[in-house]
Formats: sequence, structure tokens, C-alpha cells
Amino acid sequence: MARIFISYRELLLQMQDDLASGAWRTLSSYSLNGRSFTYRSFAEWQKIFEFVREEAAIETGRAPYRGRMFAGQGARR
Repeated sequence: MARIFISYRELLLQMQDDLASGAWRTLSSYSLNGRSFTYRSFAEWQKIFEFVREEAAIETGRAPYRGRMFAGQGARR
């Protein structure tokens, strides 16, 4: 049975607690405002976690970190 949450921040905190306690192994889904996130492996759980973490950052007004891009030398020699 999926746990129901009302915000991405709340869901993120619960997922962090589940990761720390190992409870993610016994659960198989989370639910947020009618949207269900279902997983079968740790890799799938990690993808959901990354998505929820980015959405929680947007929800709290912080842009998610996307990495930096640097200009290279190109064809210069």
C-alpha cells in the first residue's frame, strides 16, 4: 500500500528516513496528490528519489543543481 503525501518536501524527508532505516525494501510505492511512484529495485528507487529531490528543491524555491559546463579549446592548437 502506498503512503500518501501532500508535498514533495514531505515525501523527500520520508524517503530519506526510509533509506536510512532500510524500510525502502519493504515498501513498493509512494503516492503524492494522486500520483503514484512504484519501484521494484534500488535503481528504480534512486531514480524516483532524484526526481523527488529536484521537485522538492523547486517547491522550496531552490533551483536543482544541474552540473556545470565549461567551454573547451575546440580545434585550437
